[in-house]
Amino acid sequence: MTGGSNNASPYNYEENISQLADSETDENLIATPVIPEDIRTIFSEDNNVILCHLGSNQPNWQVRPSDIVIPQRFKLADPQWHVTRPIDILIGAQLFWDIVGGETYSLGSGLPCLRDTKLGWIIIGSFGHNQDQANSFTVSCNVSNATRIDETFRKFWDIESIPMETMVEKEHREVENLFSATTSRAEDGRCVVHLHFNERLSDLGNNSRSAFRQFHSLESKLNKDPELKVKYAQIFEEYLKLNIIEPVPCDELYNSSFYLPHHCVVRAEAETTKVRVVFNASSRSETGVSLNDCLMIGPVVQPPLISVLMRFRMYPWAISTDIVKMYLQSVHHYRFRTVCCGVASSPHLASRVLKQLDHDEGNSFPLAAKVITSNFYVDDCLLSVKTPQEAKEVMRQLIELMNSAGMTLSKTKSNIGNFKHAGDVSEVPLNDD
Repeated sequence: MTGGSNNASPYNYEENISQLADSETDENLIATPVIPEDIRTIFSEDNNVILCHLGSNQPNWQVRPSDIVIPQRFKLADPQWHVTRPIDILIGAQLFWDIVGGETYSLGSGLPCLRDTKLGWIIIGSFGHNQDQANSFTVSCNVSNATRIDETFRKFWDIESIPMETMVEKEHREVENLFSATTSRAEDGRCVVHLHFNERLSDLGNNSRSAFRQFHSLESKLNKDPELKVKYAQIFEEYLKLNIIEPVPCDELYNSSFYLPHHCVVRAEAETTKVRVVFNASSRSETGVSLNDCLMIGPVVQPPLISVLMRFRMYPWAISTDIVKMYLQSVHHYRFRTVCCGVASSPHLASRVLKQLDHDEGNSFPLAAKVITSNFYVDDCLLSVKTPQEAKEVMRQLIELMNSAGMTLSKTKSNIGNFKHAGDVSEVPLNDD
């Protein structure tokens, strides 16, 4: 609010200012205000805070009194309202509505209005003529209060930089220790890993009723599409053939167990696996706890996707490939002999196995070892090399390294014409564009 009576007399007191709008000052300020006598009774001494500078002079645009005709019967709180001057008083919200009355008077279309207050009538609102003024504009300002410049720069680089490896929490360290202590290699070279359970395992209940109910629902759906049912059954036949699953012996059927509900997902646009089985380890047991609730997930050990894509763009000759059934390395009762997709800890275990291969076989396959630690995102590999000759050698090592762990590559693509390499892997040209 600007202006006031010209017969103001000094009213002195001292007030220490330590904080305003969450911004602390370096030192206390002492000011001597001048409050007009006709409004001094409205403000008690305890309610006053004196500031060195409130803002720009008001009004901040040029106006002629003749542009806004104010009836003489209205006594204005600031008779010289059109004169640009510094702000006299800033009234807090706790007093504002005690001062402002409820009566208003419109001065016309495109003009401000008059509002009654205990100080007199005030002029509020926009003035259409000032919209063309050069100094009339709206400014949006975002303010950040940074106490230390080094903290500000750290936050900036945290936002702008490529995500780096996250801090290893207590559970992540425990998972890593358990993986190192329990993982072994089978006779065929495959990595044998364990599920790492947390303290909630004792709360896991029986989910057989829920699982069978979901199974019968799936069976009813498949009966309506015989072709899809055949393809779905073929997937489980392949699992049996590849030793991914095995029948549960009769004498173990009543042992403590958790059934994995499953359903099919059809992807008509997929090149290879158009029908996929999805397992649900988040299905609740009778206690409300799921298998995923009882597992320690483990840290992310694979590189961020953006770094894989950036490496893929480094060199002119590109190769892409993926690992066949990486995660799968069920009325019949079957149990998994491999890591299962849909289980919370599977992503960590699958990616951690690649890191283990680097540790076990890296000296024998140095080029491939670098690829599996830097160019894989889950089971997909994207890399680029400087020459076609290097591409063939990298693929030779990568295939042999994967074979040593019982894994196979598929859907290999490259922009190298007539790209050939050792191994029983599909070869599809990768477009230059």
